[in-house]
Amino acid sequence: MKDDEASRPGAPWRSAFLGAVFFVLFMPFINTLSLQTTVNASLGYLGMALMYSLFGLGNLLAPAIVRKCGLKLSLFAASLTYVLYLLANVYVLSYTYVAASALNGFASAVLWASQGGLLTLYAEHEKIGFHSGLFWGIFRFSGITGSLLCALFFRYDLSIQLVFGVNTAICCVAAAATLLLPKPPSQKEYTAEPYLKTLSATVRFFKDYDMLLLVFFAILHGVSRATTYGPFTQLVFGPAIALPPPRILSA
Repeated sequence: MKDDEASRPGAPWRSAFLGAVFFVLFMPFINTLSLQTTVNASLGYLGMALMYSLFGLGNLLAPAIVRKCGLKLSLFAASLTYVLYLLANVYVLSYTYVAASALNGFASAVLWASQGGLLTLYAEHEKIGFHSGLFWGIFRFSGITGSLLCALFFRYDLSIQLVFGVNTAICCVAAAATLLLPKPPSQKEYTAEPYLKTLSATVRFFKDYDMLLLVFFAILHGVSRATTYGPFTQLVFGPAIALPPPRILSA
């Protein structure tokens, strides 16, 4: 009976496993992002600006890539760019760091397009909300554990190269785990819309009044992330790794 429950379409363990893989993948990634402007200074700002710019543009091409390569292969290939990005932080060279940031930004769009496709196929239509909540509930803990892990590293005065090395090793485990993700139920197939039709629908979507109202929240979210990964983390982690605090302009 238990085997039947686990193998039936819509069994929640598939979505939970997907959430666990993303949890392990993003735990060291968030940990590393929080140190970029502290460790890499202006190069860190440049890297993250490039990363998120290409992430936004990459979303226009990601559906076509996922449709061509398949969900699991796209997810695995995209996860490898997270490993490369973390590896580029172990010993920073400006050209490798910038290239890794750009590649990771574009591949992030492919990663999330693959995630959405897999989660849709794992869930039964009437329970998609439950599966989505299960995934995001597990995944979002990565922000908590990633920050705690970072604090633990500096509690024991580990070198910054060792911190990024451990993060890279954890990310490698997550990338390998994407290969273990279960296949969607056999009676389900991933059928993506033609690329030009998807792109056209996306452009029309931005003409929607309700969508335009959400742009202000998107800007607010971007500003808050820039503050979190910028001056805030410099103030918190700067003293811990013997770097000067950022200059803050005041009236």
